[in-house]
Amino acid sequence: MKFLYLLYYFPPEPFAASVRAYNYTKYLKEIGFSPFIVTKKIPENILKDLSLIEDLGEIHIERVYDFLPFIKLPVKRKKGGREFKRYLRNFLKKSSFLIEKENLKFIFVTLPPFELLKVGVSLKLRYKIPLVCEIRDPADFESAKKFKKFIKNSEKLVDLFIASHDYVLSSFKIKGEVIYAGYYEFERRKHSGFNIVYTGTLKNAEESFKRFLNMTRNVDFNLFILGADINLNDTRIRKSSFVEYKKLKDYFEISDLFIIFRDKDCKNYIPLKFFEYSGNDVPVIAYFKKKSNLFEYLKRFKKGKGFIWGEEKDMLKYLENVKRGIIKVEKFGKTWKERTLEIKNAIYEKIFNRNNGNL
Repeated sequence: MKFLYLLYYFPPEPFAASVRAYNYTKYLKEIGFSPFIVTKKIPENILKDLSLIEDLGEIHIERVYDFLPFIKLPVKRKKGGREFKRYLRNFLKKSSFLIEKENLKFIFVTLPPFELLKVGVSLKLRYKIPLVCEIRDPADFESAKKFKKFIKNSEKLVDLFIASHDYVLSSFKIKGEVIYAGYYEFERRKHSGFNIVYTGTLKNAEESFKRFLNMTRNVDFNLFILGADINLNDTRIRKSSFVEYKKLKDYFEISDLFIIFRDKDCKNYIPLKFFEYSGNDVPVIAYFKKKSNLFEYLKRFKKGKGFIWGEEKDMLKYLENVKRGIIKVEKFGKTWKERTLEIKNAIYEKIFNRNNGNL
C-alpha cells in the first residue's frame, strides 16, 4: 500500500529523529507498505550517516526547503493562515503533487515538529484520505505547549493518533493507540571489565559529564562515548568519536550500564536514547533534577523497569550497586519491528476495517 510519509528529519542526517524515521521506513517496507517521503533538505555542512540511507534500498524521497518557525527570519511572522503558507507551503506543495501522481492511500505524519500536523490536516481536507499522526513527546514540553489546543481540535480530522505512552495521549487530552516506542536489539557478549556506554553528542551535557568523571575518579570502569570527540586526560575513556548507528551494536553487546547526562532540563523533546535503551537487560542511569520534565516523564514511562533515575548526589550509590549486581532490570517495550507491525495492524483495523492484508 502506497502512502505519504511526512516528517522533518530523515537519513542520512545522524540525529535521533532520523534514526526513528529510518526504523519506521525500513520495517514498513518489509511488511508491505510503500512510503513516499517528504522531508526537509539536508544542510551541506553537517555530519552524515550514509549507512542508514544505503540500508533502505530504493525509496522515493522528496526534499524541500523548510521555513519552520524555529528558524529566525528578519521579517516578523504573521499569525494564522499566512503563517501556514509561509512556513509549510513547500511541504504542502510537494505532498499534494505526490498524492495526485501516485494515488497515495493515506498520510502518516510523525511529530515533533508539531507544525507538520498543519500540513497533514490540510491534505486530509483537500484529498479526503485518512490521516495517521504519531506523537512521541507529551504536551508539557515547550515545543508542544503552543500546539496543545490545535492537536485537541484536530482530533475530529485525524483518523488515528499513535503515541509511545498513554501519558502522551492524556497530556493532549486525545484518544488513540498506545504502541510502545521501539528499542535497539542486541545480544550481550562476555567481556572483561565494567563497561559504560553513552551515545550521542555531549551538547547540553558537557558539564554533567565532567562532574561525573570527577566524582567517580576512584571507580574503575571503561567508558565509551559514541557520538562526540573528547580531548580529556582520563584513561577510563576507551573511545570517543562518532559511530554509525548500525555499528552501535558492537558496543552495546559488551555494555554493563547505559548513562544519560543533562546539564539542564530538556525542554523541547524526549531524547530517543530513552527508548533505544529501554528494551534490554542493561541498567540505565539518568540524572537530572527531580521536578524536571524528563524526570516526570520517566516516572510515568518506565515505572521502575530498566531505568534508575535521580539527582547527581545519588550517582556513586547507584553506580556501585550496578557494579555489584544488586540492581537488576527487566526488558521493557517493543522492538522497532514489533512496534511497526502493531502500527500496521492498527491502521488496517481502525482506518480500513481489515484485520490484515494489502489493499
